[in-house]
Amino acid sequence: MLLYLDWDGFGALIKAAGGELRWGDKRELGRARAMHPRLRPPLVRGQLPLVHVGRAQAMVMDPNFVEMFFDGVRPRTMAERIVEHAETAASEA
Repeated sequence: MLLYLDWDGFGALIKAAGGELRWGDKRELGRARAMHPRLRPPLVRGQLPLVHVGRAQAMVMDPNFVEMFFDGVRPRTMAERIVEHAETAASEA
């Protein structure tokens, strides 16, 4: 079985939900690689997917993949959740 996420399509869903999918720069990627393996965000083809909502930044994490690939959560719903969490974090900061 092959499980695949179309990152361009997922980026469009993030944009429709009010955010922007970007790939982390070298500094952000290095910081992620230096994290403890259990806390490290997933890297995709050696890149770090980040979701930006205003001043807030969120990461696409392993539990997000598990929910989409194995629990039946649709990518659109996941994109909306990630953007909503980032908005909430920004408003509480």
